[in-house]
This record gives sequence, structure tokens and C-alpha cells, in this order.
Amino acid sequence: MLNRNKDLMKDLMKNNRTSILLSIIITLFFILATENTVAEKEVLEIDFLISTENTVALDNLRVFYDEPDAEEIENEDYSLLIYNQQRAVLQNQTLPVYFYLFDSPQLPNEVPLTIKIPYHQNYKYLELQKNKTTFFFKDIGILCQKNKRCEASENYASCPQDCPSGGSDGFCDTLADGRCDPDCLANDLDCLSKEEGTSLWWVIIFLILIMIILYYLKKTNNFSRLMELFNTKKKK
Repeated sequence: MLNRNKDLMKDLMKNNRTSILLSIIITLFFILATENTVAEKEVLEIDFLISTENTVALDNLRVFYDEPDAEEIENEDYSLLIYNQQRAVLQNQTLPVYFYLFDSPQLPNEVPLTIKIPYHQNYKYLELQKNKTTFFFKDIGILCQKNKRCEASENYASCPQDCPSGGSDGFCDTLADGRCDPDCLANDLDCLSKEEGTSLWWVIIFLILIMIILYYLKKTNNFSRLMELFNTKKKK
């Protein structure tokens, strides 16, 4: 029985040596790859209040990381256009503007609208049209003025030239830049102490290694042999 257990252990070590090494390489690659990767893109969120008389109240303009909305094509009466400084069109899409309420027969005089579109630093002018006729026009160049000062209308997502990461700009960028972002509540690792940050990374690495090793053990049918070896020792 002792020799059989030794043979089982040798087989496990021999078959899993390559798998464990591969697991470590994959884990390190994953950590390095995710260190400098931003999964989401910059989007511009705009909050309107549009009336039946084509008056517009622009309540909010802000840039952050997210996914843009899918374009609505049911109503082609209203459209949004964004131009650069030279008046070239950078964005053109229809808007889902509908003057009705689902639970009331009375038509509203105005409707709120929030949209998220892809953002670019060259955005300069915003225009709203109804049936190809302009009824609202606004300069939105304040989102990135490129004057080396972080203005109230700017943040790291809209204008990193003016607002470096980790600064107080009303936007939590969560980048690993060695600066504790004052706009983050709990998800900026730079706000942890050096010991806390190191411990957290070691826990993550350890858990990933355990999951990968168990996966390869199961895939190579060595998991059952390992359990058999464990049960044999337990019986003794």
C-alpha cells in the first residue's frame, strides 16, 4: 500500500508539473494585462428637457467610462449632431423623443431625455434638429479646453491633458497611478496602504492559482486520484 501511494504521488507531480507552470505564466500574464487595460470607453452623457414648442433645457453634460446607448431609429423627426471646431460632423444620430405617457391619455408639454454617445475631445458644438431644422445649438468645448487647468466642466475622462489622473475633478478614474483619488469612495487601490495593497494582490494571485490548478487536475483526471490518495491516508 505504501508503494502504491508513492506511485500515485509521483504520477501526480509528473503530470501536473507542466500544468502548474503554465498556470503561473497565465496568471502573471493576466495580472500584467489587466494592470493597464480600461475595459470601458469614454462616453458623453447628456440630459435634456425638450418641449413640444422645441425649447430645450440642457441639465447635464458629463464624460465618464461606460458603453454608449444603442441608436434609436423608430423616430426620425429628431436628431442630434456634434461638430468639431471646423464644423465637420463628428456625430449624427436620431433621438427617441416621444410626447406621450403610457398611463395617461393627456399628452405632456415636455419630455426628459438622457442619452450616452461616444465621446471625443474634438467635440465643439452640439445641435438638435427636428425635420432637418435646427432648434437648439450650444458650444460644448468646455468639456476639454486644453489650457493646462482643470476646470469645473472637465475631468480625467474628458480632458486628461488638463486633469491628470488621481486629481480632484469629480471623477473616480481608479487608475494605478500611485495617487489616492479623492473622488473615489472605496475602489481605488492607491488609497490602500502599501501593506494592504500587497496583501490584497497576494490573495488574488493565490485564489487564481488554486482555481487554475483545480481545473487542470480535473481536466487530466488527476483530481480523483488525489482524492483517492487523501482518503487512503485518512483511513490510516
